[in-house]
Formats: sequence, C-alpha cells, structure tokens
Amino acid sequence: MELKKINLLAAVLAAAFTLPSAAGEPVVDFDRGIDMQAVLESVNNNVAAEKSVFAVTGDSLNASKDCKLFTFRAEDPLVSPPSQLKSYVYQTVCEVYEGKEYCHDKLVRTEERNVSVTLRGRRTALPWEREVFNVCLKDTAVTVKVVEASHHYRIGQKAGPADCMVDVIAKHKIPTAPDSAGITVASWSPASGGLELALKDKWSASYAKRRGDKTLIKVKLKMEKAHWFDPVILEKELLLSPAELYSIDFSKYASEFKHPLQPGQKYFVKWGFRRKGTLSKNTFVAGGETERVFLPLPQ
Repeated sequence: MELKKINLLAAVLAAAFTLPSAAGEPVVDFDRGIDMQAVLESVNNNVAAEKSVFAVTGDSLNASKDCKLFTFRAEDPLVSPPSQLKSYVYQTVCEVYEGKEYCHDKLVRTEERNVSVTLRGRRTALPWEREVFNVCLKDTAVTVKVVEASHHYRIGQKAGPADCMVDVIAKHKIPTAPDSAGITVASWSPASGGLELALKDKWSASYAKRRGDKTLIKVKLKMEKAHWFDPVILEKELLLSPAELYSIDFSKYASEFKHPLQPGQKYFVKWGFRRKGTLSKNTFVAGGETERVFLPLPQ
C-alpha cells in the first residue's frame, strides 16, 4: 500500500511540475500552492492516452552448454586431469513497448564444475584403440556420452556442488575399426624388369595371435597418362596371413594385366586394406597412392 502511495505521489508531482494550465500558467504556484484537481485530471488523461508504458509479458530460463572431450589411450593413466566446465544461466525477459514485444536475456547465475573421468573394470584395450567421452554441463546437469570406445561401458557419477567425478566401468570388449595407420608403404620401385610394392604392418603380431585372422590387401596398378585418364593395368585383392612385411611383385600377375607395361612410362599403385577376423571390424581402410616411378628401359 505504501509503495502505491509513493508511486502515485511521484506521478502527481511530475504532472504538477510539467503540465501547463488552461490559462498557460503552471499548475504549481509557490505563492498560491498546488491546484490538485488539475494535477489529478492531468495524470488520468495522460495514463489513458499514453501507450508507451512497459508491461512484462513473461519470462523463462535457459542455459549455455559447455563440453569437454576426455580421451584415453591404452597406456594412459586411468584417471584424467580435472577440467573446469562452466554454464551460464539466463532469464529471458519479454516486455511490450508501444504495442511491440522486445526480449532480452539477463544473466541469473553461473554454474561451475570441476570434472574428471576415471576408467574402471576389466579393460583390455589394444595399442591403437582409444576411449573418448564427451562430458557436458548445462545449468546443474552433467551428462556423459560415449564417442569412441573399445568396450561397452556403464557410466556413473559422484556429483557435488563444485566437483563431479565420472566413473566409466568397462563391461566387455567390442571390435573397433582397425588402425588406419597400421599398414604403410615400405618401398615401391622397379624390380626384375617389373614393379614391386612392399607394405609394412605395424600390428602384425597382435593379429597373428588370433587364429584365422587375415589381412586383405587391395591394389590397383595404374599408368600415369598426361592430360588423360590414368589407365588401370591391374586390380587385385590378396588375402594374406598377418606378417611384418607384405611384398607384391607385379610381374607375377603379368598374365592378368589389362595392358602390358611400357618401359619409360610412370606407374603408381592405389592401395588399401581390411582386417578379416575377430580382432577388428571389417572396415576398409584407403591407404592412398604411392609415388610415381619410371619403368626403366631395357638394357
């Protein structure tokens, strides 16, 4: 009630000092006092006619989202360093001014959490595998998503007002994609009047331990043709036992060539591989292309 009286008084005084009378004289005359009747009529008329008063139409809360990727490789510690996540909580306030609605966000509070991730359970990750978890804070809620993993995981949290410990517990092993850099070019050169490609397998020992696991090598021998399509000489797949080095002598497959080799021309190989078995997924890895080499002219 007191607040309403104060507001009314402020409006009356404002009108008293600013509104001219019918005779062109101020309503307030310090010698004669205040013409209250004129002041009240002025206030009522102004409120009825003026439509530029703010009116709150509604409000809602929304929060920003802050995320951090936690990555573990086979030899990494099982507990990550803590990382701070910060979420800003805003109140969206909408008001009407002269018949139009205007909205703005007002910061209400800031939520901060120091987050760390701990790996638990029987985890047997292979050297090229990794575990990646995306941890996010939005307002007071912490969420965890598995981005990449070599096991099925059960996720738990121990949350406090300033910290959050995320536990990811390994349940059982699942196959993952093979290491895309597991097989690389060791050499590519002319040999014995032909061409020979050697590929090095970084993880051959791991695959050799699995009975029945094989390595499929796909090669496409091509001749470089200036200002034209590079013709394919040979396209072949080779299913091999895991080995540290895979040597492919193309002269052994001369009977399968679509075009005979031409001395003095440049040749290259487009290659890739698959892991066939149970240790990895049967995902094709595009290895790339070798350098261009000349097939030497006969001596």
